[in-house]
Amino acid sequence: MTGNRTFPEETARLDRPRLATALDMIRSIGELLRQATVIAFTMRCKVIDDR
Repeated sequence: MTGNRTFPEETARLDRPRLATALDMIRSIGELLRQATVIAFTMRCKVIDDR
């Protein structure tokens, strides 16, 4: 995920604290998705091993 990142005009108009809060929320959601993926993979492996 490298390269030039462009932001829409609405995002460019946000002040820094609001932008930082939005990015923090996005990171939190990403972390929750990673944790859910690990749990789902672990459960899948247990189901396959029990067959």
